[in-house]
Amino acid sequence: AENQMKKALSLLIVMAMLVGMLATMAVSVSAATTITIASVDEWMTKLSGKSVGNANISVSADVLDFAGKDVQPVKGFQGTFDGHGVVIKNLNLVANDSTGGEIGLFNCLAGPSTFKNFAILSSTFTGTQWVGAVACCGNGNVTADNIYIGEDVVINAGHKDSKSYAGGLFGGFAGDVTECRISNCVFAGTVNAEGKYNGGFVGAMHNCPAIVFENCMVTGKVQNDKDNSCGFIGSVKGDTVTMTNCIYAGGGEDVYYYNRPFFFEASTATVTNCYTIAANSNDKVYNDVKYSAAGSGVSLIAIGNLVGTGASIDGFTARANDILLPTKMVTLFGNKIPSTSEKYSSKYTVTWKDEDGNILDEEEYEIGEIPTYKGEDPTKAETEDYTYVFTGWTPTVVAVVGDAVYTVKFVETRKVAKDDPTTTTTKKSDTTTAAPTNTDATASTTTATPEDEEGGCGSVIGYSVMMLALIACGATVACKKKED
Repeated sequence: AENQMKKALSLLIVMAMLVGMLATMAVSVSAATTITIASVDEWMTKLSGKSVGNANISVSADVLDFAGKDVQPVKGFQGTFDGHGVVIKNLNLVANDSTGGEIGLFNCLAGPSTFKNFAILSSTFTGTQWVGAVACCGNGNVTADNIYIGEDVVINAGHKDSKSYAGGLFGGFAGDVTECRISNCVFAGTVNAEGKYNGGFVGAMHNCPAIVFENCMVTGKVQNDKDNSCGFIGSVKGDTVTMTNCIYAGGGEDVYYYNRPFFFEASTATVTNCYTIAANSNDKVYNDVKYSAAGSGVSLIAIGNLVGTGASIDGFTARANDILLPTKMVTLFGNKIPSTSEKYSSKYTVTWKDEDGNILDEEEYEIGEIPTYKGEDPTKAETEDYTYVFTGWTPTVVAVVGDAVYTVKFVETRKVAKDDPTTTTTKKSDTTTAAPTNTDATASTTTATPEDEEGGCGSVIGYSVMMLALIACGATVACKKKED
């Protein structure tokens, strides 16, 4: 029995040692490498074209300008990339055979990853499928926070096959993804894509149980004529989307997306306090939900209401004479995010026109001001039959939220009919001369007799009165005779 106890004790000790070894091995496998980047040269040496595996990448540089550098995507990455407010610019990444047509600052992610606190400006990413400024595609959960993609960033995705995806941050996602969380991000660039799924943030994300957007904004363009091209995500089949405090303000005068400003095909969606400057042709903003539907969580908004320090939307802060941005982004980047004053302005032109479209006056007004026409009241010459009175402008003049055109409005009044030239009316003591009799066989004419002219109905009444008087007189005489 003692030997059996010793054997059991020995077995327990061995098992404990094995568990300890396995734990140590697990720690060593999952431990992330720390990589610090203080300059362009360090990026080129440590990251460009390198397979880095599980890593925590931290950038201390204020600006990384890659002009003239042959930058290659970072490979095999999973972990955390923190830019600490760095501005990355002048990237020109083009897919080749080794990347299979896929391209991004990071190539296909190897596992769960977090990207935060950086801006990409003046850059181009060109491929044939799975194209995104941050990463071409993801495997595992992903978080993107406080990322700005500038209006001079272009995502070019030529069509390779039906699985060609392109997005401002990520081309798409595959593999074991249970959550994608994007917060405090802005896409102001352009997606030029021929593929099937394209969006301002993500081209496509399928079979992800949780997709979360918070305090995000698209001011850029998603240019594609395919069915599943949307402002935020091209397609989210089978996924659940939660969206809070998000804005679609992209496309300028034209709506540069094919389908809906937010997303399409989600299995379920919860949308709260979101805004769009445009819906699709059927007023749909996500899935089959219209912005006007009860509980849609989406309101139409004029672009002018997103400009200037008077703009107020939860999670956003406005800069003077510029479009608002996520508050967290403004706090971190300050003036490093370029002004969009050439595209958005707090001043807008109000034009006053006449009925022929000629400009009577033009003036600039601040958002919120009520414009007034400074010239003399417009006039319109009367015609043979009508006179005109100026009554104001159409449409109704309202506070300025953007460029506006107002057209003059008149009330038309018919003149009083002139006297019939065929008759002459004189004073009561004068005579009235009848018009010449119409002898046309088709006309109905009446010729007055002399008796009618002298007495008419009055002659008949006079005659009747005289007869009654005579009868009454006769009756009186008869009565007198009887009394006598």
